Amino acid sequence: MADSPQQTTLLAFLKTNLKNLSNPGGLQPIQSFHPFATTGIGAIFKDIILTIPSAIPSDGKIAASSKCTRIGGNVFNSFQVLASMLFSLNKETYPLGMSFALGEGTDEKASAVAEKIRKACWCYRDAIVNYVEREGVDLATAWVFENQANGGRSIVSLNQVADLTFKELLDLTSKYNLALDDIDKSGSLEYDGDESYRDVTLSWWCHIEGRNCLGVYKYLLHSKSVDPLDQNAFFSLDAENYTRPGVFELQGISDVIFTSDNGEGYEGNRDLILDGVLQKMMLMLAKEKGQGGVNKSSVIYVTLGKYGCVVGYTANCRFKHPKIQIPGFEDDISTAATAGTSLNLPSSRVLGSFRGGVDRAELWQFFEIGALPGCTDVVETVGAGDTFIAAVIFALQCELGVVEAGVLGNMVAGTKCLQIGFEHVWKRALERVLGEAVKQEVKQERDESI
Repeated sequence: MADSPQQTTLLAFLKTNLKNLSNPGGLQPIQSFHPFATTGIGAIFKDIILTIPSAIPSDGKIAASSKCTRIGGNVFNSFQVLASMLFSLNKETYPLGMSFALGEGTDEKASAVAEKIRKACWCYRDAIVNYVEREGVDLATAWVFENQANGGRSIVSLNQVADLTFKELLDLTSKYNLALDDIDKSGSLEYDGDESYRDVTLSWWCHIEGRNCLGVYKYLLHSKSVDPLDQNAFFSLDAENYTRPGVFELQGISDVIFTSDNGEGYEGNRDLILDGVLQKMMLMLAKEKGQGGVNKSSVIYVTLGKYGCVVGYTANCRFKHPKIQIPGFEDDISTAATAGTSLNLPSSRVLGSFRGGVDRAELWQFFEIGALPGCTDVVETVGAGDTFIAAVIFALQCELGVVEAGVLGNMVAGTKCLQIGFEHVWKRALERVLGEAVKQEVKQERDESI
């Protein structure tokens, strides 16, 4: 089957990225990329990952087969991957910043942790890490138990580090702006004084982990009110915990919402899991914005682990998207689905459409996107969801469509599950998907350009 125009565009996009990673001395620009100053707000944890053969019995004891300790946290994990993806764009400078509250206790100094965070983004020279010290408390810790028997995991966390407040977020933003002035000005972007990040060529993208949601919500609204340029900012939300106060308010102003469904109670039945996701989405989209509902211009990604993900959007979505299928007119559908592609990519199909909103005026369409084929030798699933988020943000910033962004997310997240950590996951994902023939083509083109 011939590739669709969307597949051809995606193939060209992936090939350019692989060429750039293979030949960083002669990067080719990706013309569709919209330059962003990207910031993230979240928490930092010391992750202690233990691999166990089976579930731990009640009052029982079990031996772990391996242990891995590293600095983690949702935003930090995502930005490690995002840094490597931004590196494959071109030679220009696109600011990347992270804001955290770090414990300053006896376990490890906050400054040392911050330096580890910077070094983890080894490939990206403009990663800016701003933090607030919390004296007298240790770095938050998460004990992750990976079950080899069923591929699941359990997490026990201890976090005594207070989240960033509204005032602290404002202070860290000022530090971020000043840090931008110290960045090497060798890129083609224009920097002008303290407001350099406000250059007309840059837009602001803020990714939020979903902690101190009310404070972050106040901060984002304040930022949009004091600077007209921020009115066109993009907000993405990792809504991992809907019990946190203010998460619904944040959801109501977010352009991209990431959530997950582990399929609990469906005993691995894919069809029941997908039906359950749609039912939950229908309930959420029937609510008012800020009360559990969402902005009608948002796009929603629901990750499903080994079953891939679901993406939902309306015609008002701020990103490129397939034409909305009107219920009862199934032939009136875009050719955006990637089923039958010649690449080793996840496939996609229309899952369903329904009307949402309190007045049921918005027509939402949902696509199912499968997992990356061939991911059978899973090594580590910790951070796969964070990797998915990074890849989707990158794809949307490169002006790919919402479905293609989901395909890219599953592609990189699936590759992440085949390795420990995040290093080189973007390049390995490209090589895995493009195949040996395309890699040879890329190599030949690179050699000819030397």
